[in-house]
Amino acid sequence: MFGENLLIGQKKVKIDGKNRIYLPPFTKAEKNDEIALINKIDTTGYPYIKLYLIKKYKEIAEKLKKLQENATSVEEYIQYEQKIIDICSYIDAVLKVDSQRRVLIPQDIMATNRWQYRDSLICEGKGNFLIIR
Repeated sequence: MFGENLLIGQKKVKIDGKNRIYLPPFTKAEKNDEIALINKIDTTGYPYIKLYLIKKYKEIAEKLKKLQENATSVEEYIQYEQKIIDICSYIDAVLKVDSQRRVLIPQDIMATNRWQYRDSLICEGKGNFLIIR
């Protein structure tokens, strides 16, 4: 499953005509894996995306929900609610891996990052996430 083990490696990947990219073998991506996409810009103004296993976000949200249920004050309850909202707001899209280990990059992200003019990107494993630039 994508991201369950450390993501270590680097590979150039092609973008097909439908905005899909193949996830490199080192990601261990499998059909129907759900991946959180976070669109970012580095300090030089260059766009990239980070991909995380969505399961990790769901686990954090569930832990916060349990803490929220045991809150001892309205203020504490609201603080947990805000943390859940903050975590969810980081995610720009949820991608689903297809049977050929591809993910579809949403059109708005392709346009924002100006990737529709490119034919390949670089995937870099960074431990618990994947960077694509």
